[in-house]
Amino acid sequence: MKRWTQLLFLETAVLTLSGCQSNSNSSAASSSKPKTVARSNQYSQKQLASFYNQISEAVIAPLKDLHYGVSQDHLKTTLTTQQKKLSAIGLKLANNTAQQQATQDLGNYTKTAQSVLTAMKNNDQNSFTAAMKSFNNETNSIAKRDFSNQIPQSFRDYITLEKQDQSISSVATSSSQK
Repeated sequence: MKRWTQLLFLETAVLTLSGCQSNSNSSAASSSKPKTVARSNQYSQKQLASFYNQISEAVIAPLKDLHYGVSQDHLKTTLTTQQKKLSAIGLKLANNTAQQQATQDLGNYTKTAQSVLTAMKNNDQNSFTAAMKSFNNETNSIAKRDFSNQIPQSFRDYITLEKQDQSISSVATSSSQK
């Protein structure tokens, strides 16, 4: 992250110095050209926690859709929407200069979330299982390391939903064996 900050500073310095060397004739022409602005963010712990929750929700929303049996068209739309949300969050995190450990953890969490959604979209069960295991592990480790053991509500709700299904399934199995 330190290297990223140094590169960002160097790029800003180069852009500033190159602007100072231009002559007055090119200033009118250059004003119509789009300008590249290096922008950095300084997100607070609370803002990063919000990203954490949004990343979790981006994965859990289509999982709930699957659970409730929505149409394939609706599921594909949900997956595409959530992937776009994750991309936007990833871009915001890439430019964050504060809370470096949490930012790095969330950047990796975003990539893992993208993997889950991509596996769902491609209907690849093996990739989905592996990505979902990583997602679960990262959810828990990020909660412990960065957010005082606070698991996102959407994740907790989904786990509760899965546990209810398992208990209903086990009751139905034991009833049919009698």
